[in-house]
Amino acid sequence: MSQLPQIEFVYSALYDQVLSNLLGGDFDRKKALQAYASFFKRLVKHWTREKEKSALTRIKECTGLSWKGKEIKIYPVTDISQLNGFSHPLTICMNKNTTLFCLFIIHELIHVFHGQNRDGFKTVLSHLKKKYKKENENTIKHIITNAIERRVFSEIYGEKFYLKYLKTLKRFRRNGRAYILVDEIYLKLQKNILKSLRAL
Repeated sequence: MSQLPQIEFVYSALYDQVLSNLLGGDFDRKKALQAYASFFKRLVKHWTREKEKSALTRIKECTGLSWKGKEIKIYPVTDISQLNGFSHPLTICMNKNTTLFCLFIIHELIHVFHGQNRDGFKTVLSHLKKKYKKENENTIKHIITNAIERRVFSEIYGEKFYLKYLKTLKRFRRNGRAYILVDEIYLKLQKNILKSLRAL
């Protein structure tokens, strides 16, 4: 059985400030530190070590691939404009809705996992490009990401919670189209999501 990586949350006020300044935002160091302290107290109630292990395990199991590396650092920040997060370095905007923040953690972890297993995703990407010829590459990549995300989040936090957020997710500018497409095919997906997507 392959080892699961350890996740470490790292808050850097300097990194937060640099991102904020690059995106044209105002940054108040004192308020940012207070916001993180308050946020982290809420986060640990929703993102426990048990749920973390469960998420990492389920990502691995529903793809048939393995994690590489011993550690993943997550950098919470106060504001990254219209983005919820990005995967390299794994950065997520602190959200008042802590459960939704956990959804974004899972989403970005899947991107990290994809980056570690590019060869394992090649065949399904190639198949989806042929199936969805009119869709852009970002949408096609997110069909895979969002299908895995839905499976993992629903199994940990409940399908009811996921469906509650789905209407909002479908409106996302960058990958909302992928959420719509996944919703159309989700019930056809079996245990191994990559194999199921290849069979569509």
